[in-house]
Amino acid sequence: MSFTTRSIILVLILSAVMISSLLESRVEGFKTEDPLKAITKIFGFFTFLGKWFKWFGEIIGCSIETLIGLPNCIMFYLFDLFLGTIGVIIKLFCSFSPHLEKARLTTWKIIKKLDGMIYNGAGFHIIQYPKSIIKKCYKCKNKKMPTLKK
Repeated sequence: MSFTTRSIILVLILSAVMISSLLESRVEGFKTEDPLKAITKIFGFFTFLGKWFKWFGEIIGCSIETLIGLPNCIMFYLFDLFLGTIGVIIKLFCSFSPHLEKARLTTWKIIKKLDGMIYNGAGFHIIQYPKSIIKKCYKCKNKKMPTLKK
């Protein structure tokens, strides 16, 4: 370990001790008898900040990739928006009657089974895009935002 690395670690530890002692004397509810607990809380906060910035960077990167691919994928996004709107209208209409809701769920199960049979026979889905389109236009995954442990 180089001298610079050791110096940076020492400065961080001393800063954490100073911040914890400052918080202990100024912020009600931060009182702790063990200074190591305070240091652990502060390092936990910095760890959380690192995870949060990594998560935020991934979201920004994914957004930029989506904007770059927008000209090639706009038709798929509009089609999804159209189907989603129809789905919301159908769910709203079916929510007034338990019988209609049961019929909607049964119909969806039948469509999924039919899709599975067509995929096994012909090799393509009727309720899902091909893998090439999913890979090109829907590559971003929803990632959970990191949480700060208490």
